[in-house]
Amino acid sequence: MSRYRISVHPAGMVMLAAACLIVPVGRLLPAVVAVVIHEAGHVITMRICAVERCHIEWTPVGFVAKTEGFYLLSPSRRFWIAAGGVLASGVGCLICLLFAANNRFAYELLTANLSLCLFNSLPALPLDGSKMLLALTAKVGLERKAEKLLLCSSYAVAAALCLLGVWSAAVGLLNPTLLLIGPYLAYAGKTS
Repeated sequence: MSRYRISVHPAGMVMLAAACLIVPVGRLLPAVVAVVIHEAGHVITMRICAVERCHIEWTPVGFVAKTEGFYLLSPSRRFWIAAGGVLASGVGCLICLLFAANNRFAYELLTANLSLCLFNSLPALPLDGSKMLLALTAKVGLERKAEKLLLCSSYAVAAALCLLGVWSAAVGLLNPTLLLIGPYLAYAGKTS
């Protein structure tokens, strides 16, 4: 890639600070490595698809790799760029599975990769699952209808995450990640 731009969303900074204060290093480091693996999958597929510019932003849901003119690309390229991160997380899971039984870091990395793979596969804007679905529906001319359904799905996922965060706090397992990701996902879904 000839041009990278890296930035931090203000909510991403809050999330990172909270994670550094609350999450043990033995869990935080594998999560960061898993996010880097995931985004590297996007960047590699962007390079394969001849995308020359990339903006990487740290958000409450981790890094987000964006390309200029993403929706001007062919549906096939959009699909593979979105799928690149999910595939990289999946490959990371498989590799970590070989070592997870005997190595705590590999186990935590396996868990983080699996979480990223599953979460990013959700059909909620702006997650990879929604981008893959939009690319597939663009091939049959149903992209606009799919966008409306995905926006509703984004709000439902955001509400579910917030409710799960409130419930976890009520039972004594406070997870501020859920309370931050839910509203951000609703905001990001609306603006994407």
